[in-house]
Amino acid sequence: MLSNESSAELVTWLLHYVCCYRLTLSPTPGCPQSVCSMFSVVPVAGTVGPNDKPIPFHVSITPKRELTIKDEPILYCHVIEPRRTSVTTGSIVSVVPSMASLGDAIANIPIRVSCQSSYSKYATYCSLFMC
Repeated sequence: MLSNESSAELVTWLLHYVCCYRLTLSPTPGCPQSVCSMFSVVPVAGTVGPNDKPIPFHVSITPKRELTIKDEPILYCHVIEPRRTSVTTGSIVSVVPSMASLGDAIANIPIRVSCQSSYSKYATYCSLFMC
């Protein structure tokens, strides 16, 4: 079975400062951990500024069997306020957000996922004139 890739965009936050985000997959009763492990998300984390464009992310699935998921909230976008760290460059001290030291979660946004994979079996035979 082939991997199917879908893309979406994170809404930029109308904030006056930079925020961090992290995308996680979380199992639900309709979608157990064995199914969630078939999904992958790129990029998993990053930062969003007040003047940034929407950030695209890709969700890929590589199913190992037939699968149907309908409107399950298995993907979560955690919006996190980063802690500020000061960086000294010569005599200039600037305060920048750091992904290494994350602060409090501002929001946890569930993203509903739907997918359907099917398996087709086929065979090819050599005709008498081609062999």
